[in-house]
Order: sequence, then C-alpha cells, then structure tokens
Amino acid sequence: PTVALEYGRALESNGNLSGARDALLASLKLNADQFEVRLRLGRVYLSLKDLNAAENQFAAAVLLQPGSSEAQISLAKTLIDQKKFADAVGLLEAVAEPSSRNPEIFELLAHAYASLGRRQDAQRCQMRARSLQHSNRPQ
Repeated sequence: PTVALEYGRALESNGNLSGARDALLASLKLNADQFEVRLRLGRVYLSLKDLNAAENQFAAAVLLQPGSSEAQISLAKTLIDQKKFADAVGLLEAVAEPSSRNPEIFELLAHAYASLGRRQDAQRCQMRARSLQHSNRPQ
C-alpha cells in the first residue's frame, strides 16, 4: 500500500491524474482503511472535476480519522463546491467548537451560512476567523 501511495503521488505530480487515480484505487483494494490514500484520492478526484467521488473519499477519510481537520475541511470545501451548504454547515458546526483555533473552519462556515442567507451567523464566523488569524500570527 505504501508503494502504491507514493506511485500515485508521483503520477499526480507529473500530471497523470487518471494514472494516479488508478494507483490509489488499487491501493485501497489492498486495504480500504488508508487515511492518506483517501485524502490523496479525494484531491485527485477534485482535480478531475469529479466532485461526487471526491466527496465520497473525503467522507471516508473523516470516518477513518474523525479528528482530522484536514479531512473535515476538504470535505466541507467539496460540499460547498457542490452547493450542499446545509451539509457543510452541519459538518463544520460540529468541529467549530469554542476550542477550535483553525480560522479556515470559520471562513468556510461563514461562506456556507452566507449562502443559506444566515447573514448574522456568517458575520459572527467571519469575525471569529479574523480574530484567529490575528492571534495565530507570529509576534
């Protein structure tokens, strides 16, 4: 599986997206519980403009590692790209707890709220994102 992941990465970086997809899918046939392969395959599907397949891979990655902000953010972005704003809000609200320090989560949540017409919620999240960006900057 590790060799297939590295081969898929190499193919992707050389622009051979369909080859990368095939190599990563072959790796998943050997072991379906590969978090990194799911993330990489989701990115490849995004590049191939197959949003449904990307969503499926990112959702599988979230199931494998529910605490991964990378997987959650990737899934949320894909949901927003598909105009599934309510689904994105549901996902992001669950991870945007008061202890979250990732401004990108709040930026995405603001975008999803705005798309649903929830202006006040969107403004609140945008302010939280800005606050986090300022507090995360090196002094």
